[in-house]
Amino acid sequence: MKGEVKERGMIFNDEMVRAILEGRKTQTRRIMKISLRKLVQKHQ
Repeated sequence: MKGEVKERGMIFNDEMVRAILEGRKTQTRRIMKISLRKLVQKHQ
């Protein structure tokens, strides 16, 4: 289970959906629950 990628849905309003379909929106941001310390330790 560790290291497994989970897919989670995102809810968009109609304006954002139109922007995605028209190619005006190409990125989304999502808050991650990981501490900086854990991230640094993982990559040392």
